[in-house]
Amino acid sequence: MVDKKTGILIALPFIAIAAAVLLLPYAKFEPSVSGSERQLAGFTTGNIPSISKREPFTASALDSPIKIAVVQNSPNKTFPGESLSQLAPPPGTTHAQAAPLPKADVVSLIVVNNDNKMAIINGKVVREGEKSDGRLVVKIEKNRVLLKDKTESKWLKIE
Repeated sequence: MVDKKTGILIALPFIAIAAAVLLLPYAKFEPSVSGSERQLAGFTTGNIPSISKREPFTASALDSPIKIAVVQNSPNKTFPGESLSQLAPPPGTTHAQAAPLPKADVVSLIVVNNDNKMAIINGKVVREGEKSDGRLVVKIEKNRVLLKDKTESKWLKIE
């Protein structure tokens, strides 16, 4: 049979539940939500008035969200200070500014996950063993990429 201590341990939860049920109606609790929260809880979509007809909106004057910088020494006083023909000379021009600038290689993303290694170099997705702008992608590490062409090898760091 069950000894006295075990009987008490078995009966104790039932006694506690019975006491809680009998005493709970006499306990006074404050509301857990405020009046505005109760009002929000009673919200239904039926409370929204329907809009059957809207008046058309016409914008008479809109400002540009892009602010153009003013350049002091420019003839037209706006950005860019140089004329378009100076910035991008027409084909066949031998002007000193017409020489193309050397293209800087930029690594913008490197992903190394187990055997899957990828990088974005100059906006192109490449993997180890593939070519980027005529150069072989020899190795991709977590923060740099090794490019090799016929004359040199070059490590590119992520920016």
